[in-house]
Amino acid sequence: MKIDNRKVVQGLVALFVVYAINATEVLVIGAESENTILNFVSKLAYSVSTINIVDVMTWIGVYALISVVFKEGKFKLDIAGLVVAIILSFLYMWCFSYKLTQDTLGLFANSYQILLTVLRFTGYTILFYVGYKAFYEGLRNKTLSGNSGNVKLFVISSLLVFAGWMIWIVMAYPGTVAGDGVTQLGQYYFKSVGAHHPPFSTWIMGTSFRIGQAITGDARFGVFFYLLVQAVCGALILGYSISTMYKLGVSKVICYITAVFFGFTPIFGLFAQWYEKDLFYSLFTLLFLTKLVCICFDGEAVTVRDCIVLAVEGLLCVFLRNNGIYAVIPAMILLIFVLKEKLIRMVLAGSTAAIVVISLIVNGPVFRAMGIEPTHVKEALSVPMQQSARYVIEYGGEVTEDEREALELFFDNYEGLPEIYEPFCADDVKNTVYVEKENLPRYFATWFKMGLKHPGVYFDAFMCLNYGYLAPTEQNAEANGDMPNEDRDVVMSQLGDMGIDGTQDFENVQILKNLIFINMVFPILRYLSMPGIYTWLMIAITAMILKHKNRKGYVILIPNVINLLVCLASPLCNGMRYQLPVVLSVPLILAVTSLILTEE
Repeated sequence: MKIDNRKVVQGLVALFVVYAINATEVLVIGAESENTILNFVSKLAYSVSTINIVDVMTWIGVYALISVVFKEGKFKLDIAGLVVAIILSFLYMWCFSYKLTQDTLGLFANSYQILLTVLRFTGYTILFYVGYKAFYEGLRNKTLSGNSGNVKLFVISSLLVFAGWMIWIVMAYPGTVAGDGVTQLGQYYFKSVGAHHPPFSTWIMGTSFRIGQAITGDARFGVFFYLLVQAVCGALILGYSISTMYKLGVSKVICYITAVFFGFTPIFGLFAQWYEKDLFYSLFTLLFLTKLVCICFDGEAVTVRDCIVLAVEGLLCVFLRNNGIYAVIPAMILLIFVLKEKLIRMVLAGSTAAIVVISLIVNGPVFRAMGIEPTHVKEALSVPMQQSARYVIEYGGEVTEDEREALELFFDNYEGLPEIYEPFCADDVKNTVYVEKENLPRYFATWFKMGLKHPGVYFDAFMCLNYGYLAPTEQNAEANGDMPNEDRDVVMSQLGDMGIDGTQDFENVQILKNLIFINMVFPILRYLSMPGIYTWLMIAITAMILKHKNRKGYVILIPNVINLLVCLASPLCNGMRYQLPVVLSVPLILAVTSLILTEE
C-alpha cells in the first residue's frame, strides 16, 4: 500500500496544533532538581491537559480542516491570511495570560516558558491560518445574485424577531432595570438631565415611561412600554437589514435563519428585556449601516432622498450615544469619495457638514440654555487613568515631586490608588478623577514621560482593561434577567421614589437565568456572548476587503471599526453592551463581504 506523504505531513501538523491547543496558559512548575533533562521532561509532562477524548476529536477536526484547505496539494501562501493568523495568535495568547495572571509571566518567565510560548504561537498560527482560508473560501464560493425587494420576507423576519424578544420581555415583566437605566429615568422624572447619558436617549426612555404609565396608571407598565417600543423598533430595523441581505443575493432560507437567530438566541432576548440605552443605539447604528450598504451595493441609482435619509439616520446615532458621531462622520466622508455623481457627492458633503454643525449647536448652546451639564472629560480617559494608576502601584517610588503634583491635579485620591485600582474595570479609578480641563496638558505630559520610563506597565494596564474585546477569552451577560445584585437596595429605592415596584416574578426570573446559563455554557452557543469573537470576525473581514481593495467595502467597515475602538476606550474589559453595534451587524457584513469576494 502506497503511503500518501502529503496526508502524513498534514496529520503530523494537526497533531502539533492539538498540542498547542491543549498546552497550558500558566507558569509550568517542574521537578526541583539540578538535572537539566529532568527539569525539562517534568515541565513537559505538566505543560498539557485535555478532557477525555477531546484531543482525539480536535485532531480529527484540525486534520479535516487542513485537508480541505490544501486539497489541491499545492501550497500558495496567502499573505493576508498569514497576517491575520499572526495577529489572532498574538491576541489569543496574550489575552489569556492577562485574564489569568494580569501579566505575561506565563509567557516569558523563564527559558522553558519562552519555548512553550513559541510552540503554542506556532501551533495557533497554523490553526488560525487554515481557519481563515476556509472562512475566506466559504465566503468567496457563494454565488450571490441580486434579488428584487420582498415585502413578505421583511414582514415575516420582523415578526420572528419581535415574537422572540417579547417572550423575554413578558417573562421579565416589567423588565430588568440596569443602574444606568435607573439614572436616566430618574433624570427625566426629576427633571435633572445631564449629558453623561445622551439627553435624547433619556427623553425617549422617559417619554415612553410616561405614556405607558398614562395608559394603565401603573408605573411598572411604563417600564414595560419602553421595552415594547424598543422591541418594535428592533424588529423593524432587523427586518430591514435582513431584507437588504436578500436584495444582495442571500437566499431566503439564510435570511429566515438570521431572523430566528436574532429573535431566539438568548443573548439578544437578554438585552431586549434590559431597560438600558445601548440596544437602542445599536439598532439605529445598524439602520445607518444598512442604508450605507444600500447606497453602495444594491445596484440602484443613488438619489438625493437616499442621502437625506442617511443623514437623518446618522443624526439619530449621534444623539443616541455621545461617541456616535465618530462612527457616522468618517463613513459619510469616505462615501463622498466613493460615489461618482457630482450632485450626490455635493448633497452628501452638505449633509455631513449639517450633522457636524447641528451636533455642535445642540451639544453647546442648546444644552447650556436647557441647563444640561456637559459630560465630564474623564469619561474618555479610562485607558490613561488605568495606566497611571498601575504605574503608581508598581513604580510609586520612582514618581518625582513634579510628576506627583501633576497626578494629584488629576486624581482626587492619589494615595489610595493602590487600594482602588481594579485591573479589569476603570470605574473605581475614574470615580477619583476630578481634573479641570486646563490641567489636562500637564497631566498628559507627565503621563507620556512616565510611559517612556516603563512602557510595559502601560501595556499591561491596557491589556487588562481590554483582553475580553481582543480575543474570545471572556463572556459577559450584563443583563442577567434579574434586578442588579450590586446596590440592589439603592436601585429599588430609586425605583420606589418614582412609584415603580421593581419586583419580578421569582419563577420566571429563575427560568430566564437558567436560559442565560445555557447561553454561557453550551458548545458553540457560548461564543455568542464573547465580545472577542466579533472582534476576530471583523479582523478577518477587514483583511479580506483590504486584499480585494474594494473602496465601497472600506465605507462599510468604518462604523464597526470605530465602534470597536470605542470598546477599547471603555471602562470595562468585556462590555458586551458596548459591542452590540458590531454584533448586530455581523450577518449583513458577512453578506457584503461575500458579495465583494464573489464580484472580484
